Amino acid sequence: LDCRLQDPELREQIFEYIIAKLAEELNPALIEATLHRLQALVEVDNELCSLMLCEQFANVPDHSTVLDSLKPYPQMEMRYLEALLLRWTGAADRQAFFNMHVVRYIDLLCQHCPSAVLPFILENEALPLRECLELCGRYRVTDASVHLLERTGDFASVLQLMLSDYQEAIDKLCACFNGQGDRTIVSKAVKRLLGHGHGGQDSAVRSAEAWWEGFAEAQKCVNLLQNVYDLSSRNSNIMTEVQLEELWFGILGFT
Repeated sequence: LDCRLQDPELREQIFEYIIAKLAEELNPALIEATLHRLQALVEVDNELCSLMLCEQFANVPDHSTVLDSLKPYPQMEMRYLEALLLRWTGAADRQAFFNMHVVRYIDLLCQHCPSAVLPFILENEALPLRECLELCGRYRVTDASVHLLERTGDFASVLQLMLSDYQEAIDKLCACFNGQGDRTIVSKAVKRLLGHGHGGQDSAVRSAEAWWEGFAEAQKCVNLLQNVYDLSSRNSNIMTEVQLEELWFGILGFT
């Protein structure tokens, strides 16, 4: 491997070489040599290196060695864990993977792909609740935190999170309208708002087009309002009247 890394022509083909050799035989010496040279391989091509690890190294007998080697490369570690998760179909093997690695995977998701945390939690309800809550709170993954807190019945914390998140979103939206955002996007949103309810040949298009389309800060507020509505609808028989009032009057107050 060292000779191939030093030769400019062979260097470009090094991933094909490793993949071909491992396809023939999962040679422990080649696996170890590859892991020891991860930094050099990442420098050659980070994407190809990640792809090789996910496809070829998912079948190695000892996954812990690979995972330890990937600690300095968290996004590659995350993708490798995803590959392992998809690889196992048996309930026993899947549960064993969860027990050993799912907390680390949630940690990596929170850091590098927070929008994927809630979907993963919804698909895998049998997760360590305390650890997941701690990670989602640490990295401020609000939607996942709210879901987990709702499962525990801690609506006081749910309200605190949702109102705090909504206030922050409204502040950012107001800042955009006060000249701190992309003027083109804000201008389009204003035109759509003014166009709603007026006639004209484009009225049908206007009525079908949401004013916040393409406006990230506005979309965030709309999404949060929908989340609040869904939360109160799901738990109208569980949340107290005081909690429901605190939630909706809090939203109205910030709006």
